[in-house]
Amino acid sequence: MLIKMSNSVPFYLTLVQLSMLLIFMALLGGVGGRPPECQWKLENAGVTASGGEQLSTTCHVRTLSTSLLTESGGNASLPALSQATHVTVLTLHCARQVVFESEITPGMFSVFPRLEDLQVLGCKVTELPPHAFAGLPYLRRFTLKAHHQDWPGAALAIHSDAFNDLTRLEYLNLAHNALWSLPHGVLCSLPSLISLNLTHNRLHHLPDLGLGAVKPKNEASDIPIECNLPLHHLDLSHNQIAEVPEQVFTSASDLYTLSLKHNRLAHLSDWAFGSLASLKLLDLSHNRLVAIPRSALADLQQLRELRLANNSLSVLPPAAFSNLGQLLTLDLSHNQLTLGPNNMEPFTGLIRLVVLDISYNHLVQLGPDTFKDLYSLQVLRLNNNQLNHLADATFSGLSNLYTLTLTNNKLSILSGKALQGLAVLTHLSLDSNVLEAVHENALNNCSSLHHLSLSNNHLQDFPMAIKGAPLLKTLDLSYNKISYLDEGCGLKHLQDLNLANNVITNVSRSFLSEIPSLALLDMSNNVLTDIGYGALEVTPNLKGLNLHHNSLGDINGLVTVLQNLTWLNVSHNSILWFDYALIPKNLEWIDLSYNLLVKLENYYGVEKKLGLKILYATHNNLTDISAAVVPDKIEEVHLEYNAISYVASNTFLDKTNVTLIDLRNNHLTILEESALRLSPRQTPPPLLLLSNNPLECDCGADWLLRAAGAGFGNSMSGGSILPHLGDVGVIQCRLPSLWHGVIVPLVFVQQQQFLCTYRRHCFTLCHCCDFDACDCEQTCPRNCTCYHDHTWTHNVVDCSGGWTHMPSGVPMDVTEAFMDGNNMGALTSHALIGRKNLRILHLNHSEITSIQNRTFNGLKNLEVLRLDHNKLEVLHGFEFVDLHGLRELYLNNNHLKHLSNVSFSPLRAIELLRIDNNLLTTFPVWNLALNPFLLEVSLYNNPWSCECGYLANLRAWLEANRIKATNAGMVRCQHNSTKTIGPPVLSDTPVRCDHYVATTRINSLIIHDYVMLLLITAAILLIVLASAVTVIAYRRRLRLWAVSRYGKRLFEKSTAYVEEREKLFDAFISHSAKDSTWVCGLMAPELEASGYRLCVAQRDCTAPSAPVAGRAIAESIACSRRVVIVLSRGLVDAEWCRYDFKSAHVDSLKNVKNRNIVIVALEDVPRSELDPELSSITRNASTTLQPRDPRFWEKLRRSMPTLRSRLRSGLAGTIGGKAASRPLVAAEHQNGPWPFQETKTSGHNTTKSLTVNPYWETAVGTNPSEVAWSSRTGPDLGAPPWLHSPTKQPPSPHPKDEERPDGSSPVGSGDAPEHTYMSVSEYNEVQASLLPSNNFTTLPGPNHIPNGNLPQVVNGTGGMRHPSAPSLFRRDAPDYLTRSWIFHPPPNEQPPPPGQTYFV
Repeated sequence: MLIKMSNSVPFYLTLVQLSMLLIFMALLGGVGGRPPECQWKLENAGVTASGGEQLSTTCHVRTLSTSLLTESGGNASLPALSQATHVTVLTLHCARQVVFESEITPGMFSVFPRLEDLQVLGCKVTELPPHAFAGLPYLRRFTLKAHHQDWPGAALAIHSDAFNDLTRLEYLNLAHNALWSLPHGVLCSLPSLISLNLTHNRLHHLPDLGLGAVKPKNEASDIPIECNLPLHHLDLSHNQIAEVPEQVFTSASDLYTLSLKHNRLAHLSDWAFGSLASLKLLDLSHNRLVAIPRSALADLQQLRELRLANNSLSVLPPAAFSNLGQLLTLDLSHNQLTLGPNNMEPFTGLIRLVVLDISYNHLVQLGPDTFKDLYSLQVLRLNNNQLNHLADATFSGLSNLYTLTLTNNKLSILSGKALQGLAVLTHLSLDSNVLEAVHENALNNCSSLHHLSLSNNHLQDFPMAIKGAPLLKTLDLSYNKISYLDEGCGLKHLQDLNLANNVITNVSRSFLSEIPSLALLDMSNNVLTDIGYGALEVTPNLKGLNLHHNSLGDINGLVTVLQNLTWLNVSHNSILWFDYALIPKNLEWIDLSYNLLVKLENYYGVEKKLGLKILYATHNNLTDISAAVVPDKIEEVHLEYNAISYVASNTFLDKTNVTLIDLRNNHLTILEESALRLSPRQTPPPLLLLSNNPLECDCGADWLLRAAGAGFGNSMSGGSILPHLGDVGVIQCRLPSLWHGVIVPLVFVQQQQFLCTYRRHCFTLCHCCDFDACDCEQTCPRNCTCYHDHTWTHNVVDCSGGWTHMPSGVPMDVTEAFMDGNNMGALTSHALIGRKNLRILHLNHSEITSIQNRTFNGLKNLEVLRLDHNKLEVLHGFEFVDLHGLRELYLNNNHLKHLSNVSFSPLRAIELLRIDNNLLTTFPVWNLALNPFLLEVSLYNNPWSCECGYLANLRAWLEANRIKATNAGMVRCQHNSTKTIGPPVLSDTPVRCDHYVATTRINSLIIHDYVMLLLITAAILLIVLASAVTVIAYRRRLRLWAVSRYGKRLFEKSTAYVEEREKLFDAFISHSAKDSTWVCGLMAPELEASGYRLCVAQRDCTAPSAPVAGRAIAESIACSRRVVIVLSRGLVDAEWCRYDFKSAHVDSLKNVKNRNIVIVALEDVPRSELDPELSSITRNASTTLQPRDPRFWEKLRRSMPTLRSRLRSGLAGTIGGKAASRPLVAAEHQNGPWPFQETKTSGHNTTKSLTVNPYWETAVGTNPSEVAWSSRTGPDLGAPPWLHSPTKQPPSPHPKDEERPDGSSPVGSGDAPEHTYMSVSEYNEVQASLLPSNNFTTLPGPNHIPNGNLPQVVNGTGGMRHPSAPSLFRRDAPDYLTRSWIFHPPPNEQPPPPGQTYFV
C-alpha cells in the first residue's frame, strides 16, 4: 500500500504495519479532530539565559505544521502561544499512529523568543530547511526524533544552512531519523556545540558527517579547512558504519567520549583516532573487528575506558595497549581470544588498569607474563573460558586484586600456590568447574577473602582449605557431592552457608558450634533424616533456615530456641505432626507443604502470641481448620491441595490482617457464611480462592453469590463483611436434585437456585399449625420433594411422577410447582385455590384430557403455565379467566381441535403463546391482536383450513406478524376435500384454496389443426423472452453504451429529468481541501466540458481565508440535482471532523434521494474507520465509482442528470457547447468594488455574450444588498429556464407605488418579483439600446487577452471598452473556474444596470 505523505516522499507500509495502524486509529478514534493539549510546569526562576521566569511546556499534537504556531489557526493553534514569551522548554509529541507528514518551516518557532530547549518527538519531519530556527537566539538544546523506522522509505534531509542561527546550541540530538549523511560544513555553523547524538540512523560513511576537513562554500579552491568544533561527546551507535578511515575527526579534536557500538565496523585504519588526543571513553563493542592496529590507538594517551566486547578478535598484537597509560577499564569479553604463547605480554604498559574483562573467550591457559604490569588491577573476570589449569604464581603480580571470577571453566584441581600473591582478594568465584579437590594451602595467601563460591563442582569432602580464610562471610558449596561435615573449620565470621544439593545425612552440634555468626543456612535437597537435638542452639543469630526436600520426620526441638529466626522452610519432608509450640514466636514465614500432616495442632493456645504472617501448608492431609490453628497476625493462608471438608464458624473473625485465604482443591461441600465472616476493617476484604471444591449450591451457600459480586467490584448488602472471591470464573457448584444435580459455574447460578429441602416447617409467629389450611405452616406433600431458599422467598414443590390427580396439601406459600410427568386426566376445580404466591406451574406430560371451570382460580400471580404434551382437545374459554398476569402459556403438542374465540382474551399480559403441533383448523389467529404484549406465538404443524376466506386472512396476518410468528414459514393449510397438505402459506408457490383459485390456471388445449402455428408462436415467444432476459441482464452496459455513443439514456423514464430540471446546478461536488488538485484540475473541468453546471465545495463555497461555510453547502445541495462526494482519507480525517461541514451534509442529504448521491472513492478507506453518518451515506448511495476503473468517466456521466433539455433548447451558460459553472463567492467578498467585466476567448469559437444578472446568487444565498438593488430601473429579465417557467414574460418595470418609506422596494413581496434573472440565450431578445454607454473603458492591449484574440465587442458608442479592475476579481483563476461569475453590489457604488453584457 502506498500512502503519499508529500509530493516527493512515499511511505510503503507492510500488511502487518497497516493492521496495527488501523487498530491504533480505531482505539484513538477522532484524534485528528481534537485540539492540541498542553501541560505546563514552572521551573526555578533566574536560571535561563535571558533571565526571568522559566516555563516548561509539553504539548501533544496530531502533526507539526505552521498553523500550530499561529494564533489565526483557531482551535488548531497551540495553547502555549498565550505564554509564548515565557516558554523556555518546549516539547512537542506527535501522534506516531498518524500517517501524515509534519513540516518545519524557516523561523516557525520564532514565536518563542526565549526558548532554550526544544524537543520534537514522533513528528514525521523529512526536511530541515535553511534558517529553520531563525529567531531562537537562546536555544541551547534541540532534539528531533522522527522515528522514521515506523515508515520504511522515509529519511530526514538537512539543508547546509539549517542551523545557521543557532550560535548558542550546545546539545543536538538527531537520533531515530534515518539520516544517511550530514551536509558538509553544517556543523561548522554551531560554534558552541558540545554533544551530538546520531544514534539509530542509516549512516554508512564517517566522512559524510563533515567532521573532517571541510571545503569552504562558494570557493573554487580544493584546499579544505577545519572548523574546530568544541564537540566533547559524539554518539554514533546503532548505525551501519563499516570503517573508520584516517582524519575523519579532525574537526572534533576535543572529543571526550566516542561511541561506535552496534555498527558494522570491520576495519580500523592505522591512524583512525590520530587527532583525538583528549578522548577518555571509546566504545567499539558489538562490531565485526578482527584486529586492532596498534597505531590506531597510539594517540589516545588520555583514554580511561576502552570497550571492545562482542567482536571477533582472536589475537592481540604485542604491546597493543602500551601507549594507553591512563586506561582504567578494558573490556575484551565475548571475543575469540586465546592469549597463547604467541601473545606475549598483551597488556604491557597498562600500569593504571583497574578492571579487566576477558570473559567469554577461548582462553586455555595463562602464561606467567600474561598480566605483567597490571599491578593496579582490582577486578579480573576470566569466567566462561576453557581454562583447565592454573600455574603457580599466575596472579602473583596482581597485588591489588580483590575480585577474581573463574566460573564456567574446566579447572579440576586448585593447587596450593595457584592463588599466591592475592593478599587483598575478597571475592573468589570458582563455581561451575570440575573441581575434585582443593589443596589445603590453596587459600593460605588469601587472608582477606570474604566471599567464596565453589558450587557446581565435584567436591566430595568439606574443603579444609577454608581455614586459610578466617574472615570468610559467605561460603557456597551447593551442588557438590559432600556427604559429611568435618569439624574444625573455625569460620567464626561466616554468615551465609549454602550446602544445598549435596548428600549430607546429618548435622552435628560440634560443626555448627564453630560458626556462631551464622545467619542463613541452606541445607535443602539433601538426605537429612535427623538434626541433633539442640544442634541449632549454638547459632543464636540464625534468621533463615532452609531444609526442604529432605527426609525429616519432625521438627521437635529444632528451632524453638531460635528467637531471631524469621524464615523457615521444611517443605517436601515426611513430617507427621506439627504444633505451633515448636516454632519461635518471632517466626514470620513458614512452609509446611508436601508433608504428611493431618492436623495443625495448637495444644497450648499460642495463636495470639505468634507473629506468623505467612503460612504454607499445601499438599498435606488436613481435614478441617478452626480459629485456633490460624494465628491472629496471619496475612496469607495457603491450604490448597488438602482434604479439608469443614471450616469452623468464626475461623477468620479476629484475623484482622489477613489478605489471602487459599482453599482451592479441597473437599469442601458446604461452606457456611459464618465460617468466613470477618470483623469490620479499614483495609479491603481479603481474597478468597475456592476453585476445585465439590461445593453444594444449597440455601446456606447463597452468600457465595454475593461474594462473587463483590469479587467483580459490586458492593455487598448486609452487615457481614465477607472476603472477595478471587477465582469466580472457575468456581463450580452442584445444583439441587430439582435440576438433576448438575454442576455449573457459580456465576451462572441464580439466587433462587440456592435451595434446601424440607418436610415440615412452621414459622416462629405461627399459631395455627394444627389446621390443614394454615398459611404459615409449610408441610411437604407425600411423595413430593420441597425446597426453600435462605429467606423462604422461594418455596418450590416437586411432585413429578406417580400422581393420578392434583396433589393435595401443597403448601400455601408455594412459588413454583413442578407436577409434570403424571397421569392426571381431568383437572378438577379449585385444585390450587389460595396459592396466591404461585408464579410457575408445570403440568406438562401429565396425560391431562380436560380442564374444568375454576381450575386455576385464585392464581393471580401465575406467570408461567405449562400444559404442553398432554391430551387436551378443546378449550371452552373459561379456563384462563383469572390469569391476568400470565406471561407464558404452553399448549403445544396436544390434541386441540377447537379453541374458543375468547380463550386468550383474559390474558392481558401474555408474551409467549405456543399452540403448535395441534389439530387446529379455523381458529381466528387475528384475534390475538387483543393481546397487546404478545411477543412470540407458534402456529406451525396445525391443519389450518384452506377455505379461501380464512386462508386470505391467515396469510395477511402472517405477513403482518412475521417477527412475532415463530417459524411462520412452516404454517401450512389442509384441503377439506382431499385432506392433502398444501405448500407453506407464505411461500411464493401459488396456494390453491377451496372454492377459489388464487392464480389463473390455463388449461392446455391440443388443437391438431394448428400444431405448426402453435410451434411457430412458441418459438417467437422464446426468442422474445431470451432477448428480454439478455437486455435485462446487460442493461447497465447497454445504458453506458447508449450514453457514450449517442447520448441517449435507455431504461429510464422520459420525464426523469423533469423533477429537478429547474435546479441551478447539475451536481454539487463535496471533497477535501487536500483533493482540490484532482477535483478542480481534472474531475470538474471534465464534467463542465461535457456541459454540466457544477458547484465545487472547495472552489465555489470558500473564500481564500475562510473554511467551507455550512450554510453555503446546505443551500448548494438543495440547488443541485446530484450530490457527488469524493471520499478520501483527507475528507475523513479533516473536513468531516468539523461540525459545520458534517452537520450541513447530514441534514441536507436527508432530503436527497439515494439515487441522486454518487460516491467517488478516491482512496480505499475501510468502512470501519467511518463514523456512523458517513458510513450510512456511503452504504445507501446508489452509485459508487473508483477512479482507477477504465470506464470511470463513462459511469460518472451516466450517474449525472440528463442534459437533453438543455441541448435541445440551446440554453446560454455554455461556452463552445460546454456548460459554465457558477462559483459562489463568500460573504466577505460582498463589500468589494464591482468586479471586472472580463473578456475571454476560447480558440476560434465565436464569442458569445453573457448577460450578468446580480440577483442570480439568491438561488443559493441571500444577497445583503438586495434592498439597494431593488430600486433599480430597467426591464425584468426573468428567471433562467432551469429555475422558473420557460414562458417568456414581457419586461416591465417595478411598480413605484410599492416602495418602502426609505425608498427601497419591498423584498419578498408577493406582487412584485423579488429578483430578476436572465440567461445568455435570453439576452439576444433584449435590445442593445438597454446597454449602458458609460461603464466601459478602452480595452488593454493584446497581451491581456488570452491566445491573443481580441474580441470584437462594440458598445453603444462603438468603441472597445473594458471595465475598471476591482480587487475582488481573480485574475489568476484557470479558465474552467472563470467561465461565469456572480457579482455582489458594493455598498458605496451604483450597480450597473441589469442586462449589462460581458464577453466570454
